Amino acid sequence: MNFESRDILKKTSAISHTIDRHKHPLSVLKNISLVFGVDFDIKARNTTSRIFRWYQKLLIILWVFFCVHLVVSFYLYDLRYIHKLHTILARKITDMSSFVVWCCLFKRRHRINNSLSKLLHLVSEMKCFISSAVINIFSFMAIVIPIMGCVAILRDLKDSSCMRFLRYYTINIIPPSENRNCPRLYPVMILYEVLRFEPVTILGVLFFLLCLMSRRLLVQHVALGYKLTIENEVFICKSNIEHYFTRYQYIIDAFFSIDQELSFPVFVLQVNDLAGLFAFLVRFASYDPKYVPSYIRAAIFAAVRAILSFFCVCGAAAAVHEADVKSKRHNEELWQRIVATGIKMKTEKSIILMVSNDKAFAFTSWGCFRFTKSFILSAVGSILTYSLLITQVFHTLKRT
Repeated sequence: MNFESRDILKKTSAISHTIDRHKHPLSVLKNISLVFGVDFDIKARNTTSRIFRWYQKLLIILWVFFCVHLVVSFYLYDLRYIHKLHTILARKITDMSSFVVWCCLFKRRHRINNSLSKLLHLVSEMKCFISSAVINIFSFMAIVIPIMGCVAILRDLKDSSCMRFLRYYTINIIPPSENRNCPRLYPVMILYEVLRFEPVTILGVLFFLLCLMSRRLLVQHVALGYKLTIENEVFICKSNIEHYFTRYQYIIDAFFSIDQELSFPVFVLQVNDLAGLFAFLVRFASYDPKYVPSYIRAAIFAAVRAILSFFCVCGAAAAVHEADVKSKRHNEELWQRIVATGIKMKTEKSIILMVSNDKAFAFTSWGCFRFTKSFILSAVGSILTYSLLITQVFHTLKRT
């Protein structure tokens, strides 16, 4: 059922023009994603469009090589030289997740931009902006986190391990020598680590900021609803009441548009984070007292990144669900007061259908699960249980 009024339709037809005239709230994050070949802007660039197209093709070729290296290194290096299953899973799941996330963002970049424009238009209309300093700080985290990953890897490099890393990153294209392996390895390692962590970090920051904006929208919507009543009595103004419920439905439509475009990339991100949590439990809460991580700084960085990413994304998305629960409760109370006053409206049947729907909105992860508070507890509990089970089975087989 369509709840949009004529005024809203006129405003939404000029969403992109409104956003273009003013500074985009997510301009820093969009520029960072532009460096990695994902341009969310629909309009073609005038002076640099041809240069950017060639740059984008170069990045596509680079990602193809990244994917080929992922598969070839698994057969030629991981299966031969690495005997720890959790190490292979943590590394390859991160590599594959980054490649899949980049492909999804690149393919859906225009549709994602349309969904962002809808949400940002509502934020502008309801004047519930998030501080630009907060947005920029989280946006710059998309640069800081991959740099920290590179530093952690380089700090763990020793002369004895350089030959091993050189063999892995170059797949024996550059023959290892006894001396001076590390300096030749730095550019390859930095490029590889940036490609590993940048796409998932951009997606995590983008989804986190969108959840903050979504929650702020619902909170502001409820606050505006309270202004329709004075001492539990409803204002006798049909247009304001109809616009209130129409705007709520338009907010939910914008949320569904975002969820439709980002649910699968977020699912891949969650799989990557859960794999990182599992690797963290095996490495740092191992039931084998003799086990010591080979590269302690890189292992700590991967564990902390996975934990923070999982809880930030899940917590922000769960907050949107809780805000919509309160919003639906307020809508129901307001409608009961409207019925008590005997006010008749044109969209009465549509409002009744909307109010009678008790299921609050929640962002999903490819339809597999909904981001709620209960999901966070169940996911962490499942990881703890399965990590204990797999570790115990592994040690039992090792003893036998």
